[in-house]
Amino acid sequence: MALLISSKIPLLRAMGLIQQMIGFLPIETSIQQMEKDILQGESLWKSMSNFSIYPKRMISLIKVGEEVNQLDSFFSKIAQQYTAEVEHQTSLISSMIEPFMIIFLGLIVGFILIAMYLPLFQLSSSF
Repeated sequence: MALLISSKIPLLRAMGLIQQMIGFLPIETSIQQMEKDILQGESLWKSMSNFSIYPKRMISLIKVGEEVNQLDSFFSKIAQQYTAEVEHQTSLISSMIEPFMIIFLGLIVGFILIAMYLPLFQLSSSF
């Protein structure tokens, strides 16, 4: 949305393009309803607040963006916030999984070493 609105595409056309790009049905249907609401004169943030899939923080930022007529910068700020949040969650998950992966790989390497050297030790003890 930030790219489309910053390139001076009208809001309804941008919403239509976003709707075509999104593959998630609840967001698609909410965008359809929001387009209808905007055509009837309702603001974007009021229309978004009717749907529970949009967080309150996002709705509040869009409300401020509409009031100061800078939706493109507010959409880019929202995108930056969500990008930072996803990166944080990803790093948190990877730091939690990393010890288990090290233990798992250690077990695999240990099993391979035992499988290789056990026959050698058995040969030496049989003579």
